Amino acid sequence: MLPVSSAYADIYDRLMTVIETSQGRLGILIAVVDERRLREQIIQSYEQEARQAQIEPYRIELGRGGSLRSKLAELREAHPHLQEGGAAVITVTGAELLLRFNLRAEDEQKTPLEEFFGYLQWTREGMREFPYPIVLWLNHRLLKEISFKAPDFWSWRKGVFWFSEEFAKPLEVTIKNHSINGQLQIAQQYNTQEFLPPLMELQQTIAELEATEPDSPNLANLYESLGDIYEQQIKQEQSPNPQQNASQGFYAFRQAFSRYYNQADYSSQSIALLKLGNFLSNQSLFADALDIYQEMLIIARQMRNHWNEGIALGSLGNAYYSLDQFDQAVASYNEAIKITPDNYDAWNNRGVTLAKLGSYEESISSFDKILAIKPDYYQAWNNRGIALRNLGFYEESISSFDKVLVIQPDYYQAWSLRGIVLRSLGRYEEAITSLNKALEIKPNYYEGWNLRSIVLRSLGRYEEAITSLNKALEIKPDYYEGWDSRSILLVDLGQYEEAIICCKKSLQIKPDNHKAWKLQGFVLRILGRYKEAISSFDKALEIYREIGLRKDEADTLKQLAEARQALGDLDLARQYCQQALVLAIELGIPLAAECETLQLKLDKQLNNTGGENDRREGD
Repeated sequence: MLPVSSAYADIYDRLMTVIETSQGRLGILIAVVDERRLREQIIQSYEQEARQAQIEPYRIELGRGGSLRSKLAELREAHPHLQEGGAAVITVTGAELLLRFNLRAEDEQKTPLEEFFGYLQWTREGMREFPYPIVLWLNHRLLKEISFKAPDFWSWRKGVFWFSEEFAKPLEVTIKNHSINGQLQIAQQYNTQEFLPPLMELQQTIAELEATEPDSPNLANLYESLGDIYEQQIKQEQSPNPQQNASQGFYAFRQAFSRYYNQADYSSQSIALLKLGNFLSNQSLFADALDIYQEMLIIARQMRNHWNEGIALGSLGNAYYSLDQFDQAVASYNEAIKITPDNYDAWNNRGVTLAKLGSYEESISSFDKILAIKPDYYQAWNNRGIALRNLGFYEESISSFDKVLVIQPDYYQAWSLRGIVLRSLGRYEEAITSLNKALEIKPNYYEGWNLRSIVLRSLGRYEEAITSLNKALEIKPDYYEGWDSRSILLVDLGQYEEAIICCKKSLQIKPDNHKAWKLQGFVLRILGRYKEAISSFDKALEIYREIGLRKDEADTLKQLAEARQALGDLDLARQYCQQALVLAIELGIPLAAECETLQLKLDKQLNNTGGENDRREGD
């Protein structure tokens, strides 16, 4: 068992599992650590366990000159056990020593480090001769270089195993945190992809173990990795059959949990349940995920593991949030924070949920609490900026976004939001500069191109605005909001027929787009096509009433009144006007004055019409 911090236990167990299941075939395992003493402890530990499993351990110390392949050949030649194909694990150390020789001598074409990477790259195929798990120990600096300087060798890795404090939290799994605009962001505490072997190889290993050792404790880890692979394929849209992969992923995580349960491995049970809950959440099965997080919470409390309990409660909060059960979400986050006060993800998500409930002052306090714990948590600065913007504190909002950009200069969302706030302040040129920066970082940010067009319109630069919108629609042709914005710009330019075409494009994409129906009605009324305009306004009104947008309902009623007036349907026009007036007074909006003016005109027209009818009857 690993005689160091239990924080590395899960990573160590994964490494040991891969060593045991890779016998008889090449397995390149990259282990990463910066502390030499810790590395030696880990190596001694897995060598001891390997011997107990009848796996013979060997070591290679790299030095100046020679390739890894030649070192392996020398080792095999010296040991009959390797020549006979016996079970083995080979540990390779000393790569970090090559950093000492990283200056090129006058008579050398390459430094020893460059030579080492070159050998790895060009002798990769020859490594097939060595059907053993090979654990290559690197530090962080070498890890960064190897993927670029020996990409073919790197592509053959079977896993990367991090033994570093940065990755040593009790639950090293994906945790969701919210951004204040309601979208979910994924916060990863480590890159799970690096631990995953190829799918077919893993399936083969599981099948072999199920056939020969169905009760093997290694199967739990293998099923957990299988679930990780299916989840990864779905997320990266690599699966030809996502629905089938979802079922397979669910089964794999459930198998992992069941086997950990039989082993009474409570810590691994918690991880498997958390992964399963997140997997279900990623399939939008939030109610099912709630049940899984509850299971995790029970185990965490039985273990009296406060950190895991806090994670479980935070995950419950995320699921409640996704189900629009915001009060329950806040309650879960509050419990999580009470148990783990430095759980900044829970503080952040609490702030987002409070903002969703309209409690912006409380949400800002929540973000401030995070930033007292973790001043470089740029997502909290970003969310704080949005909350301040929603309260109308624009200058303070910009200051928060500026903080984000000091910490994370390429966070395009902050550049974009900063541009939106600058527009609200009437600082249009600065807003365009900020949006241009967002688009420089993310050129395919179609919403950014749309926002840029809106600011350009405010400056009266309509042609430039249309060019910007065309870029958005080139990136995403089914971006209905972009078609709406383009229609508005074309109205500004007096190009009404083209504006109607844009409205129709928008409605093809989103038939219940009330904005497009209303805008189309407005343009048709300008063109004098009143019956078509009324049909569009009727559709918009139906949607507004259904979703409860009462200000828009009032304005659409007034538009209907004016269209009916133009057709001479004065009685019906007055009915619509009266409805709009009552609603506008109830809402306390300026539209009430416009409705009163229109009503006076309609009354006058009705009186004149009545007088004219009386005279005709007298004749």
